[in-house]
Amino acid sequence: MASGLGQGQLQESLHPNYYGQRALGTCLGLQLDRAPGRYACTNTPGTGPADMRLQPAPSA
Repeated sequence: MASGLGQGQLQESLHPNYYGQRALGTCLGLQLDRAPGRYACTNTPGTGPADMRLQPAPSA
């Protein structure tokens, strides 16, 4: 029975695409500019990495 996946497709399915890489880079840059602590990156869908914000992460 065929899975429908070609070689490497399963491994690459969780790899961020171009937009995901930009979002990760923006988030990391925002965190480097802050004091140590727990933060979460937030964004409104469709607005792009330039509108990403850093907020204190909720307590666990």
